[in-house]
Amino acid sequence: MSHAQVKKSLRGDVKFNIEDIFADKRVRAHMIPSLLDDFFQPLAAHIKLEERLSIMIRRGSVGRNYEDGSWAAHMQNGYERLKSGKLDTCTFKKAHSTASSLLLLGGSGSGKTTALNRILVTYPQSIFHQKYNFIQVVYLKIDCPHDGGLRISVSIFFVLWIEFWILTMRKDMSKRDLLRKHC
Repeated sequence: MSHAQVKKSLRGDVKFNIEDIFADKRVRAHMIPSLLDDFFQPLAAHIKLEERLSIMIRRGSVGRNYEDGSWAAHMQNGYERLKSGKLDTCTFKKAHSTASSLLLLGGSGSGKTTALNRILVTYPQSIFHQKYNFIQVVYLKIDCPHDGGLRISVSIFFVLWIEFWILTMRKDMSKRDLLRKHC
């Protein structure tokens, strides 16, 4: 996306109904805080964050290429490591990792989560590659637990992963049911 497209997709406007000014003052007092619920003004830092996330997402797909078989080799090596219990076991040439990470630091309430959520909703969470009959998970957002413990983080990952697949399968099933009813 261009910078203009990113700004447009992230931007959130003030929702205002002109008739609200005639409401009772107690009702208006409750309406005022909700005026800015969707407001978001993208800044240069938000554009930079979107660029970096975009690069991470696209680079992550490079090492998992379905066309040249690198994805299958990577999966087979992982399987062999699990089976043998040795981390250095490889059936195929060791795959180059394209995994990357990003640290987003800021004070409490500074808008880190809001910016990240606004950026992530511009991407599909999954892509179905019909040619390969394969669902690619584009991203899975995991919030750091309050104690930052590895055990809880891994548990959260698996809960979110299972939840994602249940929702994905439910959507897929409902599409199939609709096709059956109307075809």
